[in-house]
Amino acid sequence: MEKAVSGVFAELVAQLHSGRRLTFEHLKEFLDDPQAVIPRQNGEFEILLALLKPNEEVMEFGLEDDRQALVIKRDKEYFAVLDGVEHGPYAEIKSFLHDDTHFCFAAKRGENWFVVRDGGEFGPYDHINDLKYSNDHVFFEISTVINGEKTAVAVLDGKVLGSTGGRSHVGLVDGHHFFVHPRDDGECYVSLDDQKFGPFAPVSGLGYAEGHFFFIEGNRIHLDRETIDVDGTPHLVGYAEGHLFYILERTCNQKSECYAVLDGKEFGPYEFCARPNLGYSEGHFYFLIVADRTYGEVIGVMVDGKQIARVGNAYDLQYSNGHSLFHMWNSETRIVRVIMDGRLGDTNMDYDTIYLTQAKDNRLFIYGRRGRRIYKTVIPLK
Repeated sequence: MEKAVSGVFAELVAQLHSGRRLTFEHLKEFLDDPQAVIPRQNGEFEILLALLKPNEEVMEFGLEDDRQALVIKRDKEYFAVLDGVEHGPYAEIKSFLHDDTHFCFAAKRGENWFVVRDGGEFGPYDHINDLKYSNDHVFFEISTVINGEKTAVAVLDGKVLGSTGGRSHVGLVDGHHFFVHPRDDGECYVSLDDQKFGPFAPVSGLGYAEGHFFFIEGNRIHLDRETIDVDGTPHLVGYAEGHLFYILERTCNQKSECYAVLDGKEFGPYEFCARPNLGYSEGHFYFLIVADRTYGEVIGVMVDGKQIARVGNAYDLQYSNGHSLFHMWNSETRIVRVIMDGRLGDTNMDYDTIYLTQAKDNRLFIYGRRGRRIYKTVIPLK
């Protein structure tokens, strides 16, 4: 894969995130190729990030701490590309993860799977079911054979920790690893680092945020050592800015109803709560619901219990810089519709594919592909 810009790209990114208002003339100072920046209307512009060769296809696209990560399929081989540096070839690559200094991914060579971290490898394994990365640690689940029986186990930095039963309930957040390991009687234990809790009935929805560990057991939510009984079946638990939130399903008169719950306060009922868009940020609780199915599924975008928009689809719902923000993408018209605070605006990107959107530093960033070119579009948020 060819890089569109060299070391000047890092300097350009620093300028973009400095808060300085850059004009097209300013941008050209940083680029060897003036064609790499395309001005648009209303202060918008595009930056050409990469050129794909005719035999290349993007399988994954990721961005973290301004580092661009791609999984490229070239003919029948796969390559992991981080900041323009290739790793490979492999027969297959999945779960490419990275931060500002390290990277890891799962890769297949021949009939075996490996976990690649900063160029070093763990393995070989028969199959890797899940892969997590945090604070220079890798945590994953593998399929293997122990005492003649097929099973699945959790592995931290190459060390086997215990059986998981093949449920992929493994997690790694802020350097803390957690997983579920079942018992023969149907109950299970939950492990957090070197601590073991239980036994419990079957659990789900394990998570860790802001120093708090949580999971679901039947109609209970466990938050650290506190048990919260709820009237219904909880799903998709989250914790942010000191607030616990989740989706709750309840049957009333033989009809299923859905609620979004924040610190015990219920919003609803709704016919169905669309997942996984559920979050809390900057003092606002946001989620998606199915608002109408009369003429096809219509999605309602909810902020603090109020419907701010009704759309056919919604991606990357977030609350940032004091704005609720998401986008819709129509592959037939090639138009991105940006919804900010419930107001609809059309931005004709003419892209074949949208990879990612971000709201950051009072700008909306849209990453997409047009033909063989990968672009980053920058839209000021007013």
